[in-house]
Amino acid sequence: MLHHFFGASVLRRTTNVATGSDKAYLGKHSYSASGLSFNPKNDPEQRAQSILEDELKDEDSLIIWHDVIDNSVTKNPRNGTKITPTELVSHLLKYKHRIACIVYSRREGTEDIFDFLIEKTGILVLHAVRHLSSNRNRRQPEYNRELAKLHPDCILELDLIEKVKENLNDLRAITEKSRSKKKKPSKHKRDSKRRREEAN
Repeated sequence: MLHHFFGASVLRRTTNVATGSDKAYLGKHSYSASGLSFNPKNDPEQRAQSILEDELKDEDSLIIWHDVIDNSVTKNPRNGTKITPTELVSHLLKYKHRIACIVYSRREGTEDIFDFLIEKTGILVLHAVRHLSSNRNRRQPEYNRELAKLHPDCILELDLIEKVKENLNDLRAITEKSRSKKKKPSKHKRDSKRRREEAN
């Protein structure tokens, strides 16, 4: 099954700097346009619905990138409008059968709608930090601040894309791996536990 990344300017910028296999894959299996969102008041070239019903009408297994979601619930610079999370959900549900997952990263200044999207859409939602980032990175405030920018660093975005690509056969497994990760006990704690067991 071929998956198709669907994003706005963040995905476009990242595709432009990608190299090797990433560039080849994204060049063939992605669509991106600056300002793209589900706001029905957008110009047609920036309206996700228009693209999904025209250029991408035959594409299933869509991976909705986080910038499309953030653009939808923030004001469009051209017309000063945005849609509510509830309105966003209503638009997403029209394409639910074609969406493999949503990659979510809350942009600075926007409402956190991660849990809301999961609850109201029933679509698999992957959190950029919790599910797609390393344990080390997710603990770094600078890393979290960078991902919350309007245009995060493209190298960080490529890491997120790579993690998704590695799990295309079973995207839901990403959330399972994230939940199952437990911090390994220190050597001191392991030795203490072993001594207690030997004493018994």
